[in-house]
Amino acid sequence: MNTKRDPEIVRYLSKSDKLNILVVIPARSGSKRFKDKNIYPIYGLPMMIKAAKAALNMVVNPRVVISVDSLRYASICEKYKIEYLIRKPYLGSDSAPKQEVISDACLNLYEKEGYLPNYVISLQANSPDITTKILNEIYSHHALINDTVYRETVSIDENGDQNGAVRIMNIATVFQNSLSTYLTTFKINLRDVHLKSDI
Repeated sequence: MNTKRDPEIVRYLSKSDKLNILVVIPARSGSKRFKDKNIYPIYGLPMMIKAAKAALNMVVNPRVVISVDSLRYASICEKYKIEYLIRKPYLGSDSAPKQEVISDACLNLYEKEGYLPNYVISLQANSPDITTKILNEIYSHHALINDTVYRETVSIDENGDQNGAVRIMNIATVFQNSLSTYLTTFKINLRDVHLKSDI
């Protein structure tokens, strides 16, 4: 989808009475510092599955998809009955921007099903402290604050640094090439697992 080419789609979604929320969890298999960190067991579940289950229990009943780059990760999703998409090969590289993975998932669903959400939540697989309660709080913060509707919400730590754990966007923001005008933040300290010692 090109939001400049298809502005009527964006207008329709922003005015739609039906709330469609898509959670995309990027889970690449090629981590070098901590091999297979995204499927490392946390409280008895692979990390990416734990994140997916937290999202599935949100009050807003989102559609949850894990973006994977290997058949092994796809089979794990199948085992736990979690929806997945196999991303384009170049998006499995170290240098692949996360936002391209998110937009690829949205385009994939649009091309296959004509499905477009109102909001997209980018949820990091390797943030094991994420819970349904936290996700509900961040979404509530994003959806409406003093009658102001935000285009984007990012989670930050106590120092004000973006931790990458959660990012909420409306559908137009997913495809834009510039910074969001109406952006807000949600302060919460969450672990970002890159090494086994981070567990």
